[in-house]
Amino acid sequence: MPASNDAQDLIPAAGEERILNALPDAVDLRDRMYEPALLQLKLTLDPPELTDADILNQFSEGACTGFALAAVINVQNKRRRAASSADPQWQVSARMLYEMARIHDEWPGEEYDGSSIRGAVKGFFHNGVCSVDTAPYVPNDNDWTLTVDQSKEARAVGLGAYYRLRPEILDYHSALNEVGSIIVSAQTHSGWSNPKQGKIAKSMVHQGGHAFAIVGYDSEGFLIQNSWGPTWGGFDGREGIAHWSYADWAENVIDAWVLRLSVPTPAAFHLTNSAQGKAMTASGEAAKRATPRRQDILGHFIHIDDGKLVEEGRYGTNLATIGETARLIRERGDAETPKYRHLMIYAHGGLNDNATSARRIAAMRDVYKRNGIYPVHIMWETGFTEELTDVLADTFSRSQDRVGAGRDMLDWAIERFSGGIGKRLWRQMKVDAKRPFEGGRNGGTAIKMLLDENAKAKNPMSVHLVGHSAGSILAGELLGAMPAMGHGTGAVHSCNLLAPACTIDFYDAAYRPALGAGGVVQKLVQYSLIDSRELDDTVGPYGKSLLYFVSRAFEEERKTPLLGMEKYAGDMDRPGNHEIFYAGRDRKQTDSPSHGGFDNDRSTMNDVLATILGKKPSRADGFQDHELTGY
Repeated sequence: MPASNDAQDLIPAAGEERILNALPDAVDLRDRMYEPALLQLKLTLDPPELTDADILNQFSEGACTGFALAAVINVQNKRRRAASSADPQWQVSARMLYEMARIHDEWPGEEYDGSSIRGAVKGFFHNGVCSVDTAPYVPNDNDWTLTVDQSKEARAVGLGAYYRLRPEILDYHSALNEVGSIIVSAQTHSGWSNPKQGKIAKSMVHQGGHAFAIVGYDSEGFLIQNSWGPTWGGFDGREGIAHWSYADWAENVIDAWVLRLSVPTPAAFHLTNSAQGKAMTASGEAAKRATPRRQDILGHFIHIDDGKLVEEGRYGTNLATIGETARLIRERGDAETPKYRHLMIYAHGGLNDNATSARRIAAMRDVYKRNGIYPVHIMWETGFTEELTDVLADTFSRSQDRVGAGRDMLDWAIERFSGGIGKRLWRQMKVDAKRPFEGGRNGGTAIKMLLDENAKAKNPMSVHLVGHSAGSILAGELLGAMPAMGHGTGAVHSCNLLAPACTIDFYDAAYRPALGAGGVVQKLVQYSLIDSRELDDTVGPYGKSLLYFVSRAFEEERKTPLLGMEKYAGDMDRPGNHEIFYAGRDRKQTDSPSHGGFDNDRSTMNDVLATILGKKPSRADGFQDHELTGY
């Protein structure tokens, strides 16, 4: 694990106390290893000619991975500019690269500075990088956040192929001949403090880890470009360049990666890894879509765990990032002819892990946007999928041993044996749905920011909620919190619930008051399975739908009436502005074959659009079949 800030190593160099905090890359069998090409290798390789602007300086901040990667990218951009004037003419932002590296490193959730090279490379892959002019480096800027303008510009410089290097000197030479620069981390020592005549003298006084670029070599060692300003180095009269002997390299190198930039295609940035989504399996069923990059869905999700924003990892979002989305929402509402007329907040079901939720967000985004709807999805970590899988695996074997293979008896036994842990899991999920709206947790603050900024716009967008399965619990908790947020009577123009997994008691407490006179919601539309389809559905070895499983095993009382189950529809007193359509009966509005299939069903999703828009979407603008597969 990485060291805390208190344990960081420092080295005096070029007038600053330099922080040494580059972290090693963990072993990962998914890494693609570099294989040398059969190139004629140069006997020596000189670094590119550097201007003052090329020599970077991280000052006293431990941002070396971002600066090292920026140097590598700048070298490649400079080479490409010599061949084509169409390539970006600017240097890239080390600040953006470093901040994205911290989000994508291997050590999420720790309080520390620094990152690994893999974290920097992953951050670059998922987000691209903007220019240094758009995101300049301000030392120790703890309030930096990615803006919409930076995010858009970053699409012009993206990562193409990238490979991890083995600690083989021939591989390094070959990679340098191919691309001109590689990013490396190494254990430093006192010889790095003040290289004599630009040569790093080997020392046994070891310091901390540091990342930099290798940009050349000779018969005795590598030529490195550091990020400690122009007064450091000076090898062969080159500012910012130092000579690192092969013996020192062999003893102290940690990690190295070589990469190629992608072809600049800003308009297709989000398509670069989506081809897998259109692949078909041998059986003719659509394959899973590729898991989208953070950049692909940025601005369209809020990631919450335990009521708080998840700020690190692949899909991290902090309040500053949400603030950028909120500002964008207000500005779009201020336009004379705003492109977006509706704001949709979508709460996913509890069975979706982060990757599944992200695939849904990416798949649905463009459909909503072409209909003038700005979508924001709530990703909330419940851990329910993994736990449920373990519960079913354990209870199925115990149940089968006890009652044999009879369907009804087997289901009864699974309900009985899974009830203990199942109740605890389901109870915790309900707590997780409520926590964002309790004091001291910023998940609800993020949602409030969106609603507040939209309300401030000259032409506010209409607000709509969608909740799928357990997402109906999160949506209900949000409705209950909205008056305290300052969004009361009629603030939500419509609420769509897909196979709601909340109890009827919860409906009476959270939804009915919101639907009555002076309530928050103007209209509620619900989509459910007819009971025969519930009974034909399955959850792993359990021979009925998830709602049956929840009702009979996970709720506190066996056979608790749930809102989404047709057999209990007569138990509730619903007002006239609450409409229910049943898959298997109302085929024009919904025709899902299963509990989990509503957001893959074209009839359902186009009716959701119709509810939000107040009219049916055009055939071209509505959901198409290929947009509802692969997630």
